[in-house]
Amino acid sequence: MNKKSSRQKNSNQDNCKEDNNIYSEESDSETNKKLTKDQIIEQLRNEIVSINDEKTQLQQVAQRSQADLINYKNRTEQEKTDIREKSKHNIILKLITVVDDVERAIASLPKNSDSDVWQTGIELIQKTLVNALESEGVSKINPLNQTFDPFTCEAILYQETKNATEGQVIEVIRTGYMINEKILRPAQVVVAQNETNKNQEENNNA
Repeated sequence: MNKKSSRQKNSNQDNCKEDNNIYSEESDSETNKKLTKDQIIEQLRNEIVSINDEKTQLQQVAQRSQADLINYKNRTEQEKTDIREKSKHNIILKLITVVDDVERAIASLPKNSDSDVWQTGIELIQKTLVNALESEGVSKINPLNQTFDPFTCEAILYQETKNATEGQVIEVIRTGYMINEKILRPAQVVVAQNETNKNQEENNNA
């Protein structure tokens, strides 16, 4: 009876050991599965971060490309505008030269009745040319009796006089023109100079 009880007790102990071993193995398996899941999650996270970084880089490349394209279009349009304006200004300057010739022709006509018809015809041509220039935004620079402005005028001569103040424009030799506030051609002028300043300049140059 005692031997049987002892064998049964030993058997129960062996069964307990086996159960413990099975539980331990199951626990280890669950731990391994848990670690595997964590590793998969971490790997997925890393892939998401990598994809987001790549997406950001592609977006930056696309933005730079778009900005470069916009800058190129703007630069091209500006170049086209500059070329058109330059061509327009060159044509206008040629017309201005014709206006100069017409004005000189009018000034050189003799003052007699026979030249009145010629003068009327030439003046009509002059008026037509001036109207064409004005329609393009061209206007004359009128510096006469104004203080000399180096941005709109070119001093050809300084003349001593008592009838004008120092630095005043007393004669326009060649008419100046501007278009839309831009100088096409400066006016060539004679500028008044006081005798005192003239003597000082001569002494400085001596």
